[in-house]
Amino acid sequence: GAIDAMRVTLQRQRTQYTLVSRASIDKFKRKYVSLTELASEQGQWPVHIKKMLQKLAIPTAFEKSAIGATFYRRKDVLLAPPRRHMPAAATL
Repeated sequence: GAIDAMRVTLQRQRTQYTLVSRASIDKFKRKYVSLTELASEQGQWPVHIKKMLQKLAIPTAFEKSAIGATFYRRKDVLLAPPRRHMPAAATL
């Protein structure tokens, strides 16, 4: 997957946990960006950013139903520097 994870079982509690290394998280963050993060950087609502990316035919990196959030590959999303209080069309 996009993140390297390892399942471990604690014998005493007989509970399974998923462990993810900091390096794996950092690697993921370098490669992908969330819709929420993009919207925050641009000072826009996520729905506006999503519509603009759809118009530009930029695909999501994963199915939202699979992970519960919308992510894009950073290399696919090239945004202008953040601009506050500007119409969504002017920021992309």
